[in-house]
Amino acid sequence: MKQKKAEKKIGNEKGIVLVVALLLIAVLVLLGSTAIMTTTTDMKIAGNYREGVKALYDSEAGLHYAIGLLKAGTLTLPASGTTTPTITVPSGFSFSNITLTNISSSRYRLSAKGNAANGAGKTVETIFTMASSVPPVTDGAVAMYGNNPTFSNGGSGDIRGTDWNVPANFNCTGSSCRPSTAGPATAVAGVYSAETAAQGASVSGSGIVGNSAYGSPNWRQGGGTNAEQTWLNFVNNIVNNNLAVATQGTRTAPTINVVTSGQTFNGNSHGAGILIVLDGGACRWTGTATFEGLIILVGGNSTFSAGTFNLYGSVITIGHDSGKTFNTTGNTGLNFSSQALANLANIGSLQTVRLTSWKDTSLE
Repeated sequence: MKQKKAEKKIGNEKGIVLVVALLLIAVLVLLGSTAIMTTTTDMKIAGNYREGVKALYDSEAGLHYAIGLLKAGTLTLPASGTTTPTITVPSGFSFSNITLTNISSSRYRLSAKGNAANGAGKTVETIFTMASSVPPVTDGAVAMYGNNPTFSNGGSGDIRGTDWNVPANFNCTGSSCRPSTAGPATAVAGVYSAETAAQGASVSGSGIVGNSAYGSPNWRQGGGTNAEQTWLNFVNNIVNNNLAVATQGTRTAPTINVVTSGQTFNGNSHGAGILIVLDGGACRWTGTATFEGLIILVGGNSTFSAGTFNLYGSVITIGHDSGKTFNTTGNTGLNFSSQALANLANIGSLQTVRLTSWKDTSLE
């Protein structure tokens, strides 16, 4: 018997479909796995990015929240170095590590860290300056604005444009309340009027005309630093935003006090800050009293003082139009003081924050 010949295997295509199918399945599995891994990675990246953005926004919220506390006067700037104030974080926010650093005069660094899920954290810092919104007061111990303003010194006091430091003792009595130590600024006018005598402005009484000892000059007409509208805007900002309180301030904590129908301060009173008399009514002090800062009289016919009174700072009159007079009576000393005026920068509600730079320090 003859053996059967071995079947020829070369070129035989049996089973190729299975191999191709397996290869396709492997490729599909590989593509699917890659897609799943890529999608998962992208979701993680997107999630981390989202949390990073949330942390960044929370860090910015921390900065603005701290700035708001500074404006409200409830957060104190460090005199030097760095402080970490205790701040209660509002509900819905997640920031921490608030720090304040005194860089130099009126320049500060504020930083805050925002926190989010997945350990995300962003630290942002800003450099800012603090400035007061009080207009510069350099026109005179008394500065009158409006049409045809009239000033009359009917008492025995003096109007001193020479710069004076405030008394050593805030609660001074008697002669210790009188000016004695010269300040650093150049003397200003005793009385300043935005309008000239030719336009109707006038002054009268002792201690003004003809005595240059009371200022440089004793009466300056026109060419001042500020316009009447500047002071009107300043007063309107205070009144419209309810920035005033009901009591006089102290040298360490000056305040804004607004009265609408005149004011009489009885006894030996001592105040500091800004006093605004809206209707130009009588503003009187009895006994021996002092006030350090700025007094703004709005309207006409203002009578100033009835006892022994010393102002350190400046008096501003606005809206004193034709026929309206600002009078002083009693033993009144209106003493220009750059020191007292500079202290107005400590009124928190009038402080403005000016951001000068910003950066994300978590990238460093």
